[in-house]
Amino acid sequence: MKNPALYLRCSTVMQDLEQQREALIKSVTCDNYSEYADFAVSGMVESRPELDRMMGAIHEGKHDYVIVWKLDRFARSVLHLVELVLELQKHKVTFMSLTENIDLSTPAGKFQFHILAAVGEFERALIVERVKFGVTHKIAQLKAQGKNWGPIQSRFNSEHIEMMKSYREIGMTFIDIGKRFGVHKSMIQKILKRN
Repeated sequence: MKNPALYLRCSTVMQDLEQQREALIKSVTCDNYSEYADFAVSGMVESRPELDRMMGAIHEGKHDYVIVWKLDRFARSVLHLVELVLELQKHKVTFMSLTENIDLSTPAGKFQFHILAAVGEFERALIVERVKFGVTHKIAQLKAQGKNWGPIQSRFNSEHIEMMKSYREIGMTFIDIGKRFGVHKSMIQKILKRN
């Protein structure tokens, strides 16, 4: 451990970072550490000012370790945690969480991370499944209501396209043609360009 990064975060102004700070400083074995603290920043957001700054410093090769007090201070979900740790590993940076006693420089820590990665993969699969179910359900709803689904271009047949061409030939603007067909002018431009 030569130049560790200490990451701290609290969610509200009513909370305080001192407990985290004390524990993190005690854990380092050198004086040359950097602190990144997001104060009153929700853990639900992926992009946080100090987390982003720390990751930028890691990309520049400024740190060899990232130490956090607790996993939920660092990542918003298991999936997010796995993504962050894989990014650290790509830059040869070791990750440590004090409360959960995870140190990826040890065989036990690596084993724990493999379990978390499996949970993250499962979480990703569940998200994909939920999205697919939602889309399928939405398509069924639209079809039941007699509405179209799919790319807008596919909703226009050759007769429609000929009408669009005729309107252009008589000097009608893309905006006006779009209004007639219930689409944005850029869609009319795309359709006529392709045909």
